[in-house]
Amino acid sequence: MSFRERFPGGGSVVRVLAMALVLAPCLSGSELEDQERIERRQSQIFDRITSLRAMMDRLTDKLENQGREYKAHLLRDAVEQLLERDLEGRKHELLRMIRDGDLRVVEKQDAFLRDLREIYDLLMDQADLDKMERELEEIREALGTLKDLQNDERELREETAAISGSEVQRLEEMVNSLEGTRQRQESLTAETRQAAENQGDRGFEQLGELLNQLEAVASRQEQVSEALDDEIRSRVGGAPQALEQAERAMEDSSSERKQAAADLLSDELNEWSESRSDEVREALSRLERALREAAEAEAAESASRGSESESSESESSSSESSESSVQSSERSSSAAQQRAKEQLQEAREAVEKALQKPAPSGLENLRDQEAQIQDEAKALQESLNALAEKMEGDQAEALRKAAEELSASEDPLSAAQESLNEQNLAQSAEQAGEAAEHLEEARRQAQQAQAQIDAERRDAASRQDFLRGRTEEARAMAQEMSSSSQEQSASAAKEMSESLQQASQQMAKASEQLQQGKPSEASQSQQAAEQGLEDALAKARESLDQARQQNQNAQQDRQRLAELADRQEQIRERARELARRLKDLSKESGVEAMSRAERSMARATESLQENDGRQAEQEERDAEKHLEEAEKQLEEEEQRYESLRQEELLYRVKETLRVLQQRAQQLLDGVAEVDRERDDPIRIPRRLRPRVVKLREETAAITADNEEARSKLAEDASPTFPWVLEKNGEDLTRVEESLTGRSPDTGSFTQLLLKDVLGRYAHLLAALDEELKRRQQPEEEPQENQQEGGGQQQQRLVPAVAELLLIKQLEESLLHDIRVIRAREKEGGNQGSAVRGRILERLGHSHTEMTELFDQILMQAGVDLNALDAQGEGQGGPQ
Repeated sequence: MSFRERFPGGGSVVRVLAMALVLAPCLSGSELEDQERIERRQSQIFDRITSLRAMMDRLTDKLENQGREYKAHLLRDAVEQLLERDLEGRKHELLRMIRDGDLRVVEKQDAFLRDLREIYDLLMDQADLDKMERELEEIREALGTLKDLQNDERELREETAAISGSEVQRLEEMVNSLEGTRQRQESLTAETRQAAENQGDRGFEQLGELLNQLEAVASRQEQVSEALDDEIRSRVGGAPQALEQAERAMEDSSSERKQAAADLLSDELNEWSESRSDEVREALSRLERALREAAEAEAAESASRGSESESSESESSSSESSESSVQSSERSSSAAQQRAKEQLQEAREAVEKALQKPAPSGLENLRDQEAQIQDEAKALQESLNALAEKMEGDQAEALRKAAEELSASEDPLSAAQESLNEQNLAQSAEQAGEAAEHLEEARRQAQQAQAQIDAERRDAASRQDFLRGRTEEARAMAQEMSSSSQEQSASAAKEMSESLQQASQQMAKASEQLQQGKPSEASQSQQAAEQGLEDALAKARESLDQARQQNQNAQQDRQRLAELADRQEQIRERARELARRLKDLSKESGVEAMSRAERSMARATESLQENDGRQAEQEERDAEKHLEEAEKQLEEEEQRYESLRQEELLYRVKETLRVLQQRAQQLLDGVAEVDRERDDPIRIPRRLRPRVVKLREETAAITADNEEARSKLAEDASPTFPWVLEKNGEDLTRVEESLTGRSPDTGSFTQLLLKDVLGRYAHLLAALDEELKRRQQPEEEPQENQQEGGGQQQQRLVPAVAELLLIKQLEESLLHDIRVIRAREKEGGNQGSAVRGRILERLGHSHTEMTELFDQILMQAGVDLNALDAQGEGQGGPQ
């Protein structure tokens, strides 16, 4: 298919490039052409290339809006090549070389021509559909290989299962499983026993009790600290914090810092309550004024220094005056600073005096509370140190840190009591806050130790639950053996099952006890579980020895397992090769699943080599599952490519029908024009005969192209679309016959035939438009005609829904034609009865054939027509 057919509206793009390719070889200069003409033609080529790029940009957007991404990508690549090769940018250089008569222009033009040709070849690429076909074929080949791998893996698994199902093999697996479970249970029991010896069941409970006591002590100390802070705020408000900021401002030479400190004092004074000290309020007011004066003095001093710097290059008398001004500013600033410091000291003394007044009755018991908290903290410290000695690792370290924090709280607690005795609220509040911080940190460390112990308990319980799961698996295997073995072996398997059941019950009990923090009780349950595992293991070993003595084929089974290991390795290598092929083909679908299948196959090989048929069988099942996943992903990729391929085919069919419609319209216009110009309805004038001959030839050409389109659609097993084109072919044949002979018919019936042809083309194009729009929408359900479990059946190019919609449109058009005929009958009587009869006959045949088509589509969809008819009669007769 040509580029113009594949890119509707893009023919001019090809023409521009083709013209450039034709003209470019002439640009080497001919002795017959003068320099001015060569230069002009060279310039025209560059102008056309600029126009070409703009045209390609517009066409790219149009194709993207139509959903034709591949073609848009092709055009976008061509534009990128135009820009990358800088074809437009070479214009001035080539024109200059032509004007200068530079002979090297020939080499430049040859290079320019090569670049043009490469871009032309890129645009003329017709490999899009072929490429999709090749990729579809590659995917289908990969699917075929994948199915072979699945079959081989399934056969291997069945043979493995047959061998692993032997009594010797199952007992070997039972012994290996029980041995591993017993060893892990012994390790876990030893850990639990050690924890019980170090801590005992009381240790876990004791830590929880100590943590509760510690939280209560820390909470009470926090309440004491807050009570002292509240009393300070009730007496002097936020004066201590304002004084601290004022002190920091005095240490800074920035006037802005002093202004900010003064603003804070102002805010504090505005909120001053009547219950607070008047002496403190007055002292703060004086300090505020002093700070503002100091800030203003510093600002003035800074300004004077700036003026002195600016006048440093003036006369000496001016310099002396400036220096005197600076010195005056410095003295003023120093004096203001001194006054502010004095006022700051007075304010501090006023605050201290206010805070040294006797405490109200509500704070009389704070000293006693501090003493009680100190005693409780000391007792907690001793208990935590004693408990830390019983523990190990991070828990012990956390408990020791908690005890250290409790010890660190003793001094501030004592100091807070003394300060309360001395009526020093500020100091007692500071010391109480420090003690509260130490107690809070002690609580946090104790909580950390508790969290670590809880985590270890949960981990131990989880490990116990895992071993219980392994025990239950072994018990299920024993029950299976008891129902399928001989009487003696069945008895042994039953005993194993009972021992494993007892072990499982003890494990469940131990897990619950570990969760509750009872290691001593859990240790006893674990020992009982160990005994059950030992009994089951001893019975399994005894049964295995007996089975080996009775089974002469054990060595033969091992040999077969080794052979299966070799076969598994071969299958794995084929799976690896398939994954490599998919990756080389840039097909990510299925690659990861194939890699997982390959890993499962590798583990299956190891299990087979170790004579562990049961585990090998499980790994082989996993490999099958991953192969099925890869198959599903590849089938989805096949479906996607098939959809893209059919979408491209639909676009091509649509373009073909659109061209046929245009040609049929031109044919109708030509027939109507001839009919208007002829005078005799029987004979046609000589001057019109050549035109009639051309019209007949065009009709034959349209008929042939229509038949070609029909045959392509018929390959898709679509009943409706080929039928519509077949009806068009029949009408076009009748038109061709009407235009044949010395008395060609160009009248109303011939034109009616052509109008029907145009109407059918319009219905076909509308149906294709709807189908293409539907394909652009996201799919919520799998597309019809997709075979479950495999991708070998191709999708229908035209789905049943599109055909049913087309029949609906055709029936509506047919009903419209009947209504028009009946309306004309009422208006004009029986005029044109012969033409009317022929039209009604055509409509009747069309309706009958469309009914048959409708039934055919329903049958293809699996609808039982007899049942449908019976249902219609049951509801009142045929509808």
